[in-house]
Amino acid sequence: MADSYVSWLRARIGPRKVLLPCTAALVRNAEGGLLWGYSKDFGCWVVPGGYMELGESIASSVEREAFEETGTHVVPVKLIGIYAGPRFDVSYPNGDEVQAFTFALECRMLGGILQPDLNEVSELRFWARGTLPENTLPSCRSMVHDLEAGNCGFESPGFSDPLAARLQDVRALVGTSRMLTVGVGGIVRNALGHVLLTKRADSGLWGLPAGVMELGETPAGTVVREAKEELEIDVHPTRLLGVFSGPQYQLKYPDGNEVQVTSVLFECEWEGGSMRPDGVEALDAAFFAATALPPMFWVHEDILRRALASPDTAIFI
Repeated sequence: MADSYVSWLRARIGPRKVLLPCTAALVRNAEGGLLWGYSKDFGCWVVPGGYMELGESIASSVEREAFEETGTHVVPVKLIGIYAGPRFDVSYPNGDEVQAFTFALECRMLGGILQPDLNEVSELRFWARGTLPENTLPSCRSMVHDLEAGNCGFESPGFSDPLAARLQDVRALVGTSRMLTVGVGGIVRNALGHVLLTKRADSGLWGLPAGVMELGETPAGTVVREAKEELEIDVHPTRLLGVFSGPQYQLKYPDGNEVQVTSVLFECEWEGGSMRPDGVEALDAAFFAATALPPMFWVHEDILRRALASPDTAIFI
């Protein structure tokens, strides 16, 4: 098997903290019990999951991880939430540091033979509905809470440490090679229900207020920061609309840098500000009816149209 994305990245950046997208499977048995595995890395109980690979969507990632760790075939059926921010940082026994960005999916078990892989997971066990192991990670506790409550969870806005390494610092070590990144954007509407778009300086096309998540931020914090930086407006994320992932979102920028971006989209309320484009990233800003959108950056148009077509359910692809 070829080296994993994490192995490839670590060979170039060492143990420094880095943002890594990962997936988690919340799998129930017929009695409603939730499947847990005992992690050899962390010495505690966790739900099945792991880091995404290049070319995967969050759905294909969670299917692979569940099979590798538990021997079961699962199909994801619902987005439970996104779990990212400093309180979910992890350190491995070898010194590697990670700010994990976990996409949690409720999954239905289709078959297979339930058995731990004994490499990452030493034991598997179902916990009855309403209970969970005392010895587990904060992210897993949050996932189970949102699963039981029927929420689509996300962390409150939190902002990056100005001293933390940024994506451009990692780029200096890996060059232009394709990386997994997470972009966060927001749908902001006016009283007529029209959508706020910005005219991008890099392409002249229109797009959503959005940007790449940095270390120390939560996803909600990213969209708040980007709206402030680009447009001088204050927004508040109120609902997670969807997660959009997979090899179809591989991009090559004019500077040669390549990414596979997983996009997170929030519904946001405008709380204040004067809406002045910064002239660096955003050249203009205006509200548009969904039926009369201007020429848009194709990723933003794609995720916007998907979200508008499914207004009542947080979607994932």
